[in-house]
Amino acid sequence: MATATTVVHQEVFEVRVRDWAYLPVACFAAAVLAYVVIPRAQMLSLRPKFNLSVRQEGAQIRITWNRFAAWKGANLEIVDGSQHMAMFVPGRLSNLTYQARTADVEVRFGSLNNAGSSEIARCLVREPESVAILDNELAKTTAEAALLRGAMAQRTRRVDRLQRIANRLLARMPPPRPKPITTVWWR
Repeated sequence: MATATTVVHQEVFEVRVRDWAYLPVACFAAAVLAYVVIPRAQMLSLRPKFNLSVRQEGAQIRITWNRFAAWKGANLEIVDGSQHMAMFVPGRLSNLTYQARTADVEVRFGSLNNAGSSEIARCLVREPESVAILDNELAKTTAEAALLRGAMAQRTRRVDRLQRIANRLLARMPPPRPKPITTVWWR
């Protein structure tokens, strides 16, 4: 009987010097890819941040942003309780002052070109401070208005009294008599 034998050749990995020469080139290409190409591609896809900031200054709210990120203009929305305001912000503007009407104010700032690029900030206003200041200012203004009305009424009565006195004086005085006109002839 004849038997067949199968010969299996297994390749042994040979390392040649020529193959090692490609290793530094491959590492350099990977480093360039990791440090230069990928970050630049991400920088191109990222837009500058608006850096939207909302903070309370007394009874008002100061809204600031990076004007270089919104150099073409932007859309600013302010949600103050049930009130909603939207406005165009020109590129040269970088801050805004807003008088809060409620204790919770939300600000949305977004690009006009790309609806996906927007930032939202929120400010919780100390309620007693803002309402108390407004109430005090209203009370002072109302008191000043009452004083001015009283002073105006007093001066009106004085003007009326002086007018009556002047009318009586004019009634007692006879009207002035005209001087007779005489012609003098010189000779």
